[in-house]
Amino acid sequence: MLDDYDILKYLGLEIRDEHIIFFDDDSEEHVLEFSTIKSISFDKAYAPVETKVGFWFNKLFAQREVNGFVVPSTEMEDYRDIYELEIELTDHRVLSRKVKDGDIGEIREFLAEINKLITN
Repeated sequence: MLDDYDILKYLGLEIRDEHIIFFDDDSEEHVLEFSTIKSISFDKAYAPVETKVGFWFNKLFAQREVNGFVVPSTEMEDYRDIYELEIELTDHRVLSRKVKDGDIGEIREFLAEINKLITN
């Protein structure tokens, strides 16, 4: 089980001097005041059809045998494990970051608590 600090770090967030520091996919730092955050969402990331077809083609058809095991011939990132954290600001801007391989249930519970604090 992750503690709150670990979840924040995993999501690219930090709390410092009553501000939220958000690091986007390009590692650009955004310093936000709590009052400027409208909502935080965490959902499956968009994957274009080409990515989905390529992944499943590789998984189902492009295979080879290694030590008696059938494995994909190339390694492709599993689009099903990629989520996107979005922070909507009161000025209607949206900051986002891709998140992979986390304890999704735990992260969603944590963000639900954060959203309650933001909206109240």
